[in-house]
Amino acid sequence: MLRMRAPSTICGLAFDPCGGPNGSLAFATRAALYRLPLGEDGAEIMSRSGDAGAAAAPELLAGDPGEPGQADGGGGEARFFDISGLTIDFDGAVIVTDNLLRDVVEERQGPMPGQRQAGAGGQEAAAEPAITATEEITTIRRVDPNGTVISLAPDLHGSYGYPAILPNGFLALCHTRGGLLRFLDLGLKASPQSAPRSGVLAGRGPCASLSSAMGALLDRQPDGTADLTLVVGDRRFPVHRAILGARSPYFRQRLEGGFADGAAAELSLPDADPDAFALVLRWLYTGAVDIPPPLAPAVAELADRLLLPELCSDAQAVVLSGVSAETVVGCLLWAERLGGSFARLLSQLKAWCAEHGEEVVATAPESLEQLSARNPKLAAGLMADLLGRAGKRRRMS
Repeated sequence: MLRMRAPSTICGLAFDPCGGPNGSLAFATRAALYRLPLGEDGAEIMSRSGDAGAAAAPELLAGDPGEPGQADGGGGEARFFDISGLTIDFDGAVIVTDNLLRDVVEERQGPMPGQRQAGAGGQEAAAEPAITATEEITTIRRVDPNGTVISLAPDLHGSYGYPAILPNGFLALCHTRGGLLRFLDLGLKASPQSAPRSGVLAGRGPCASLSSAMGALLDRQPDGTADLTLVVGDRRFPVHRAILGARSPYFRQRLEGGFADGAAAELSLPDADPDAFALVLRWLYTGAVDIPPPLAPAVAELADRLLLPELCSDAQAVVLSGVSAETVVGCLLWAERLGGSFARLLSQLKAWCAEHGEEVVATAPESLEQLSARNPKLAAGLMADLLGRAGKRRRMS
């Protein structure tokens, strides 16, 4: 069991993967924000002496538990009135919802009809302000890892809490006494949902995700860490055997299958497009890549050759999304020639062509002639689909 008692009632808490060597727990009471370092397995609390499991006091990050208020500033100079929730952004900053009751003040316009408002000496007194009501206000506060507090957005009317950062940078809030959701475009970036990295110290900035770290490793090449060079066309790519072997069955077979390639310092990929391979290589390292439509066919072919079905499917989807009346016949011939992994794409292209047959005939009739000359069987099947759809439309009309 963890040994720690909060100074008062906790109003929100969140894990900060960058808040110390093993991450930390950020939590808030009504008027103060605290940080609590965690042990190696995330289930122990670190004392200030660094002893896991020892009685640990949380570190005051910002605010004053005995003096509620609302003021920006550094650490203990900042004030919170009534914290209703918190979350962590990508930079390790704490985003806090702070609620406040504010008086609504109106100036009296003068005495009511039939009344005289007189001051000392019979002089008419000036109108006095009147408090007519109180309203609930929510302020979004950002607390940097060093404790500096700034207000991010104009005051919101109403009492909101339970903040959450969405992937698009919006901050989602929920009304504290109802089901109303509110979304604010604050340009935030969500915290990485991964375990803390060893050696990351509090305040040193964002934790890099595995994908971004692997992408950075690829971008640094050559940096002396690569142990293999892939030759593709007129380009040379320094790479890491272990990564390629772990990510691609094709490379694992060539590098670990007892072939002469296993000890070679260079490997070549004949007939591969260098630009397409650069995209495939980035996918191997990071697990994601943006495929430009002009390169999608080459990426799909290369991914199929390297036994990467997921990337091949992604590239085929890009091909299908960019098909037009002018290009559909060429795509059909290409997918039919490759077969195998491209059978589903071929069916989708046939369906697209049948659906847009009139447009293809009007826009690119020469492409249909090319199809009939190069692949009569495919052309006949496509014509049957066109006639079938035309007949169906006539029956429905």
